[in-house]
Amino acid sequence: MKKKTFKDIGALAENMYELAAEEHKYVVAALFYDDAAELLKELLCIEDIEAGDIDLERWDMNHYGDEYYVSLTDDLQVAVEPALNENGHYLDTECDILYVDRDADSGIIQNLYEETDCYMVNIGLYKDDDCDSEDDVEDEDESAFGDAMFDDFMDALRHADEEVDGKELEVNFILDEDSMADMHEDSLFYSTLLEIIQEAIKSSCYKYDDDGLIESVNVNVNEIFKSLRD
Repeated sequence: MKKKTFKDIGALAENMYELAAEEHKYVVAALFYDDAAELLKELLCIEDIEAGDIDLERWDMNHYGDEYYVSLTDDLQVAVEPALNENGHYLDTECDILYVDRDADSGIIQNLYEETDCYMVNIGLYKDDDCDSEDDVEDEDESAFGDAMFDDFMDALRHADEEVDGKELEVNFILDEDSMADMHEDSLFYSTLLEIIQEAIKSSCYKYDDDGLIESVNVNVNEIFKSLRD
């Protein structure tokens, strides 16, 4: 997945405005409450933009803590809605460009339209802290935050079998170098991938063979990651 880095929320708002006003694109940003509220404020500070349907509340008001869709149409109307519906499923967003928070759930991109250009976005983090570029946006072939996130993921993977319902179980992870390289570039899947792996390990605790409860299990991380990306 391609990445973009913005120096702040104002730069993201300006980028969305330019795409909508000059290139006639329908742009959506999937962000958590604080960034979504700030983006809405920045967009409404732009004279040409009008407010549409706004459904945005703090967690203490509605106990909703997941992502919001902040959308800007090519007729310069901004709207905000929760990304999850009442059944806990992510709403489809038929847009030209989708910006996704680096910490967002991978479920957001599971049903993307083929025509949608999707970018993982990071706010305020550059490879070079002394960067004085006048450009608000950097397109990146490699994530500016991928190394640390990948290291955290691999560390969590190594410890995924430490405590499995109080049972001792030897877990052998099947993970080749090609998959590791792909994972390094697609950190959006990390949390979902770990959840699936941990659930697979947990369910294996109760499987039997001829000698009773099994004591070891193979978890094919390659196949799980491929199924998520496909």
